[in-house]
Amino acid sequence: MLIPSLNRVVAKVFSQTNLRTVLIVPLILQIVGGVGLVGYLSFKNGEEAVNKVAAKLYSDISDRIVDRIKTYLKTPHLINKTNVDGIDLGQLNIKNSKTLERHFLKQIQVFDGVTSISFGNPQGGFISAGNDERGISVAFTENFARGSLRVEGIDRQGNRNNLLVNEPNYDVRVRPFYQSAIAAGKPIWSPIYIYVPSSRGLGISASYPLYDGGSKLQGVLSSHISLVAINEFLQDLKISVSGKAFIVERSGMIVASSTPEIPFVRSTSTDKQENKRLKATKSREPLIRYTAEYLMSKFGGFAHINTGTKIHFQVKGKQQIAQVTPFKDEFGLDWLIVVVVPESDFMEQINANTYMTIFLCGVTLVVTTWIGIITSRWITKPLLQLNTAAKEIAQGKWDKIVELKRSDEVGQLAKSFGSMAVQLQASFSELTALNEALAQSDRKFRGIFNQTFQFTGMLSLDGIILEVNQTAIDFCRLPPEDLIGKPIWQSYCWTISPETQTHLQESIKRASHGEFIRYEVDLLGHSNRMIAIDLSLKPIFDRNGKVEFIIIEGRDITEQKQAQKVLANYNHTLEEQVAKRTEELIEINQQTQEQAVALEIALDKVKRTQSQLIQAEKMSSLGLMVAGIAHEINNPVSFIYGNIAPARQYCKDLLSLISLYQETYPNSTPEIQQLSSEIEIDFLVEDWQKLIDSIEMGADRIRKIVLSLRNFSRLDEKELKAVDIHEGIDNTLMILQHRLRADGNRREIEVIKNYGELPLVTCYASQLNQVFMNLFSNAIDALENQSQPPKITIETSLSQNSLGDSIQMSLQSEKDKSLSSIPHWVIINISDNGAGMSEEVKEKIFDPFFTTKPIGSGTGLGLSISYQIVVEKHNGLITCLSAPGSGTEFMVKIPLELSCTLN
Repeated sequence: MLIPSLNRVVAKVFSQTNLRTVLIVPLILQIVGGVGLVGYLSFKNGEEAVNKVAAKLYSDISDRIVDRIKTYLKTPHLINKTNVDGIDLGQLNIKNSKTLERHFLKQIQVFDGVTSISFGNPQGGFISAGNDERGISVAFTENFARGSLRVEGIDRQGNRNNLLVNEPNYDVRVRPFYQSAIAAGKPIWSPIYIYVPSSRGLGISASYPLYDGGSKLQGVLSSHISLVAINEFLQDLKISVSGKAFIVERSGMIVASSTPEIPFVRSTSTDKQENKRLKATKSREPLIRYTAEYLMSKFGGFAHINTGTKIHFQVKGKQQIAQVTPFKDEFGLDWLIVVVVPESDFMEQINANTYMTIFLCGVTLVVTTWIGIITSRWITKPLLQLNTAAKEIAQGKWDKIVELKRSDEVGQLAKSFGSMAVQLQASFSELTALNEALAQSDRKFRGIFNQTFQFTGMLSLDGIILEVNQTAIDFCRLPPEDLIGKPIWQSYCWTISPETQTHLQESIKRASHGEFIRYEVDLLGHSNRMIAIDLSLKPIFDRNGKVEFIIIEGRDITEQKQAQKVLANYNHTLEEQVAKRTEELIEINQQTQEQAVALEIALDKVKRTQSQLIQAEKMSSLGLMVAGIAHEINNPVSFIYGNIAPARQYCKDLLSLISLYQETYPNSTPEIQQLSSEIEIDFLVEDWQKLIDSIEMGADRIRKIVLSLRNFSRLDEKELKAVDIHEGIDNTLMILQHRLRADGNRREIEVIKNYGELPLVTCYASQLNQVFMNLFSNAIDALENQSQPPKITIETSLSQNSLGDSIQMSLQSEKDKSLSSIPHWVIINISDNGAGMSEEVKEKIFDPFFTTKPIGSGTGLGLSISYQIVVEKHNGLITCLSAPGSGTEFMVKIPLELSCTLN
């Protein structure tokens, strides 16, 4: 859009200008533009070169200042460090003022830049050697303590010759260089001070506090220097004609500058005269003062300048360039080095070159204009003749021919003009006929164009209205002349908002590149009524595929949009109702979940309480059952067992009598012989001994079972007691003996005992027997219908490993360290070669009421109660190792002495 618009502007301007001007002006503009461009580039290159040189100058000057300051300020701390090393090596005695005086005098003659070297002790004593305009001198307090300070000159032989100063009541402890070292507790610079007399300028002290091995202060070593040397160095720098360099503290106080101005001011009061440090913003040197004020305003204070920076600013309309470089050291110095140079110091030669370039451009312009005028006259004279002939032909004078005696392009143009006039005369007649036909076609097109029900128009590629139909005119309520020839977005209906106009302009631009655009827009209708329009922009292409113009169409969809709005409101209301109901359901669901969690917690408590009640009831029933068995069975069994021996003897006596009778009366009566045959006397004699032995064996077994029941329940052992674990295991196996024997299709279960050597274990025996009963019962259940030979393996052992870090064994007492080697834990491993269990089942086996057995075959409390007995009652551990197809192993680990782990 920019290039066509520029072409139209240029064409419009030159169409109103004569040919001579057209020929002269571009030539002049080209020459002036070329010369001006070269001059401008020359100026910019010179300016850039000067800026580079200036930047290099700033950097070099700043680096030189930094190097000089580092070198100058290194000496005082080096002197202090040398003296500290001498003190540490015993070469220098800080309590002997005479020794210190001689040592300081030697040093002050070696180091030129140092004004004095001193030492102050905690008693207020002071000793120093100095070198100033008075020559070499020493200063000391009497008795090396607080009191009168004497300053005496030193001759060439090192002897005191005259008194220079006598100051009473001198106390080094109140001096800034002493106090700053004490406050820092390490080597540090003192605050900058003004010498007395002030002609010596500013000074600064490097202080080093001395401490003994117990951190007790021994004194402060100090080396004092004058900052006048830095001032002189800055004045010797060759910056530029008007450039300045100065150093300031973060507080804005001047340290040194390249000007003769002293860095302090004298203020007089009624009773004394005192000197004060000079701030950079109060400097009498304008360039330093303006630079400091600009830095304060730009950065909000010198304390906020943390990195090197280059700045440009103006002073009274003149450009200034400044380089600011922070300077810090390890001893607390924090200064800013500022180098400022007026830009005019570098631009003088560039400005001279600029004036010369302007002069050459003026001379070139005059010469070019004169040559252009002569050339344009030679070119335009025949063209003016052709122009006159063309105007006459336009008036119908077809016989007007121009003849030029020239063979150049203008002469050829004259010949072509004559031929063109003949052809134009023939073409004019044809054009008249074509115009009549075109007018007739245009009337038909407009009839169709104006009768469409939606407004339609033609736009140029830049959005100018070329044509509109009657529907569009009726919609806008404006005459055609107020629409055609103007940008469409400036028409009344499009002035609803700037955003609407901007969107239309962007859409026209996209359509001019061949894109079909369609969108909905709100426009102003009659009486400022808002009308919703379905708008489209369709590009029309010429034979070469370029967009020639744009067809704009619009259709009123206000009623449709209103219906959509009503539907949207209905949907919004419905969504609000659904959302409200959803929130209510979410709240109800949340309350339900909270109640479910509370019920789950309560159910867990009920399950645990129920399992404990069942355990208590079970143990109570077991106790009553064992008591009944002991009472009801022990008496008859004792009666039977006690009568077996007499019965055996009675039977033996009777059989002896029968045998004697048979020997005495071999021929008995037929009745006796018949009875002997009927009762099989020979078999009776032979079987009676076996019968008595069987009765005795059965009675003995009944006694053992009753004893096992009593040992299993241990009704008389409710408290802790030392028992034999192996006896409890054997008693449990005795009770379960009927389940271990073969029965029908079930094989006999082999029990393998790998008992270790165990001492008596202090525990609740009856409860621990119940754990063994549950584990053996589960193992027997797991071996039902096994194809491989079923077996149960029992292993017992001792372990010195603790159950956990939180369980402390009291056996390892301070009084008997030898007990630490005694095993403290009993381990019982009970394993089977059954089907095993999955990981999911294994995670739940200790939960109350969890069982994998069929309904009625188990309560789901056995392992839960076992877990409570082992873990909660005995402070032990019960674990399960199992995998499908690999059998199951339970490990029970309890303390050897339960009293050791009750806490």
